[in-house]
Amino acid sequence: ELWFIDGTYYDFEPMFKRHPGGKLPLQQTRGSDVSLLFRVQHISDRPRNALQRYTVPAQLVRGRARNLTSPKEYAFESDGFYMTLRRRVQQRLEEQQITSVRQAGPPEIGKWSFNVMLFAWSWWRIVFYDFSMAVCL
Repeated sequence: ELWFIDGTYYDFEPMFKRHPGGKLPLQQTRGSDVSLLFRVQHISDRPRNALQRYTVPAQLVRGRARNLTSPKEYAFESDGFYMTLRRRVQQRLEEQQITSVRQAGPPEIGKWSFNVMLFAWSWWRIVFYDFSMAVCL
């Protein structure tokens, strides 16, 4: 089964191991029209530019993709709300010199490290020391 985006069918199975969001979203939407999901999930133009590698010629397609969205129509005009918001988010990310929205910097790594250490300390206190209400407060 294939994925359908804006009038074209794609075979994303070769991308299962490399997809930044993991293979689960691809598996769950296989055989579906994912045009809306694709547009709202990918802020940068890189995913759209990469689509051509996975295109399946129309003459090889049998059947139709099921529609995942409600009957309500969504519009993506270039001057509409969504595309304007997308451009502004891209501009803000560039101003902040954020090259990847999935990249963890020092603040995120520090928060993660602190939480892991707090969990380990809490676990150690619960397992190896007597319970004390003062420690909990």
